[in-house]
Amino acid sequence: MLRKQANQAIFINSAQKDYIKSVHFHDGDIVKAGQLLVQLNNAQKKRKY
Repeated sequence: MLRKQANQAIFINSAQKDYIKSVHFHDGDIVKAGQLLVQLNNAQKKRKY
């Protein structure tokens, strides 16, 4: 398989790991516009006051 050089790059960081539920790509994968890359955890943490 012939590998192509990316013309754009993106760096994804999260301040807190527990907000990321799953990652749907690996380093070096070819991705398409609109492809799901990261799923976030929508559950909100409950705080006691």
